[in-house]
Amino acid sequence: MTYEQLFNDLRSIEDQPAVIPTGDYSAVITSAVLDTIETEDGTREVIRVNLTFQGNHGLTLTDGITPIDGQVAQYTIFLPTPEDQNRPAQFSRGSMYDVSLRRLKRFFKACGVNLQNESSLETALQKCQGATVIAHVVTQLGSDGLQYDRVQYIHGG
Repeated sequence: MTYEQLFNDLRSIEDQPAVIPTGDYSAVITSAVLDTIETEDGTREVIRVNLTFQGNHGLTLTDGITPIDGQVAQYTIFLPTPEDQNRPAQFSRGSMYDVSLRRLKRFFKACGVNLQNESSLETALQKCQGATVIAHVVTQLGSDGLQYDRVQYIHGG
């Protein structure tokens, strides 16, 4: 890339990225898999959910042009750990363990998966693929001063 191309790109880029406005949007789960990530507290097991937004009838990103439909997002659900049983929840009664279990239960309910009929977490996750859910998206200011969108939670419609 030349400096001239870089300068032209710099002049044409928007100050803020176009984001999905805060709200509830229809999305399809394209994958839901068990994974691990590194955190400040060490390695944590998570469920990574990939979503593709569709069925939002012409709604657009904050630029007023780009459709929400076709946009992709990722949602991460932390699996509870034994230590979470002794850690109080920040915004509700009970422990972080309870909060994590409720979040998982809400996710599977949104997918239409009855956990009483499943033999393992893996088979329950497989049944979530292709499910249409409602993703609650929030827009927030990043530490760099730019706006970002993220899926805060998933629920049924």
